[in-house]
Amino acid sequence: MKFNSLSTAVLFHGIAALGYCLVFTLEAFGVSLPLLSLEAQHPNFMSTQYSQAASLFAAAALLTFACYEIFFIPSYLSKSNDDVSRKKIKTIFVAYHIPWSVMITYLALFDGSSWTAWISVAVMYGFTIWGAVAKT
Repeated sequence: MKFNSLSTAVLFHGIAALGYCLVFTLEAFGVSLPLLSLEAQHPNFMSTQYSQAASLFAAAALLTFACYEIFFIPSYLSKSNDDVSRKKIKTIFVAYHIPWSVMITYLALFDGSSWTAWISVAVMYGFTIWGAVAKT
């Protein structure tokens, strides 16, 4: 396994997305994890039926693309000889992370946010940089 390859970055991103999928699923049912849940990162956050529904929706979306990133995209990148497709996947992977990185950083800067909110920021910027420097 080459850590500088895009397929490895996508695979690890899928595994991390599964972790966040678990966090949002638990959050939807009122269970908070000490470091990663919204309530731990943002003490002003109030769980309501709407935020629980949004958490369940986020968990379903994360599960969907995590499955693609674990089971399909890495093998496609490893076997594909089409450089145009590989570069397009890299561009999408990096471009996807930029607005999310900005939004998560903005949320971490809110008054009352815990230091644990910066864990998600570090994860998001880490995958953005890893995707940008990875070899297709």
